[in-house]
Amino acid sequence: RNDFDVGARGGRGDEIRPVRGAPRHDLQFREDGFHVQSFGRAAVALVRFVQAAHPYVERAAAVLERYRKVEKRESHAKFMHCRARKIRGEIEEEREKKHDLEERIERNQSELLRLENSYRYLTEILQQCRDIAENAKTAPFLNTNNN
Repeated sequence: RNDFDVGARGGRGDEIRPVRGAPRHDLQFREDGFHVQSFGRAAVALVRFVQAAHPYVERAAAVLERYRKVEKRESHAKFMHCRARKIRGEIEEEREKKHDLEERIERNQSELLRLENSYRYLTEILQQCRDIAENAKTAPFLNTNNN
């Protein structure tokens, strides 16, 4: 027999009330000596306490959930901050590399210009030497075969 009705008739639906006609004053014991009626009252008191605490528990759970979300956002923000710092460092390294490469290109271009000028100068000297050699072959005073 069920001595308690779980919200069957009206009310909030989650209350536990004694059923009409259920014994309220007689003591009921099971074989192991458990006092059923006092257990029932304790159960009702516990259920009422849980019902009363339910909104607070829900609010606390909502607050905890908000804190969890905030912590998650903070953790993500810290991660993104560290990642941004790392990327900024990499960008700075790349800028330094680019600057070094630009300096090397300038040095190489000036060295190339110097080498081109030297090549032109040496080519002119070589051409002058060839001209002198050609003139020497045709010059009569240097021709030893005729004497």
